[in-house]
Amino acid sequence: MYTHFFQLGTTPKLSFAELTSVIDAQLLEEITEQIIGMTATDVVDVQALQNRLAGCVKIFENLAVLPTTTPEDIAKAIADHTVDSRINFALGEFATPIEERIDVAEIKKELTQLGKSVRFIEGNRTGISAAVLLHQKKVQEFVIIATPNCSYLARTVTVQNIDDWTVRDRRKPYANRKKGMLPPKVARMLLNINCAYDHSKSRVVLDPFCGAGNILLENAMLGVAGVGVDIDTKSITGTIDNLRWWSETYEKEHNQQVFPGDATHVPEQIASSVTAIVTEPFLGKPKPKPEQVHDIFRGLEKLYLGAFKNWRTFLPNNAPVTIVFPHTMVKDLEYNMTHLIDKLLPLGYTTVSGPLEYSRPDAIVSRSIYTFILKK
Repeated sequence: MYTHFFQLGTTPKLSFAELTSVIDAQLLEEITEQIIGMTATDVVDVQALQNRLAGCVKIFENLAVLPTTTPEDIAKAIADHTVDSRINFALGEFATPIEERIDVAEIKKELTQLGKSVRFIEGNRTGISAAVLLHQKKVQEFVIIATPNCSYLARTVTVQNIDDWTVRDRRKPYANRKKGMLPPKVARMLLNINCAYDHSKSRVVLDPFCGAGNILLENAMLGVAGVGVDIDTKSITGTIDNLRWWSETYEKEHNQQVFPGDATHVPEQIASSVTAIVTEPFLGKPKPKPEQVHDIFRGLEKLYLGAFKNWRTFLPNNAPVTIVFPHTMVKDLEYNMTHLIDKLLPLGYTTVSGPLEYSRPDAIVSRSIYTFILKK
């Protein structure tokens, strides 16, 4: 019997990889691409999970197995799990056939006959948005989740704090939009995936291409020590400003350090404490001309290979490296970093996760996310 369900965001494969890095995969089952069922054996702190996960929009608690999805049975199950006589509720559906869409008017009618005073909050078929629900404290959201064997009534118990994510995405003082930046949610997902493979006693994350510092900011949110390096002095100054802003905004000290340096020659005094690497290197021009792409990817492969060679000199055995590789299509020709992956194996890097794809809707260059383990 499922105890909870997770609603994943707009990058379900990446979000599911993050979820399985935080929760034992044996407890999880994919119901649809965006709904994951969990069978928990112990008490679960769902709010702590919600706060940690970047790719989870909502968490639902399972209330009941529905005999049928008729308005009568749904209304009875809702009434059985609400104490107050007045119900302000929203309703969502997942995996139910289009032609069997639930009749909310009939459910309201049935609830009224059961002695409930009812107000229905209109949303889309999957319920109301996380942004709306976050501010509608008195609204209970119920969802119907259909599986091949039965249907469940569940209730939303946590919702992603979209306001807080927006603060870190848009209000920090330094951003270099022309270079392209890793969104905070994706940075958090990379850190969570990487953490599952880091078995060190004192985790220290290195971002050797720190840019505007989004990985370091999310690492600070997780309370993990981190080090950022970048060859661009403006990025270093900007990251320091962003970290100062983070401490002022969240009213606590961060545990991140930032240094100027080259990702292919990380200074020894920095490298000595590092247990893992999470990074998005330079991906090339955001909107390259077609005739430039071949040379861009050849130059990136050389840069990345030099970095991986340097990292193996100081990373401990079994250290994880989670990294973004560029990927693009030009006139039906695919450009990616597959050739680089083949060159990493003799250096001791084994692929344990990926490729996980991420791209913005209008992006020419998309991201492929890999995690490697270094075996010395």
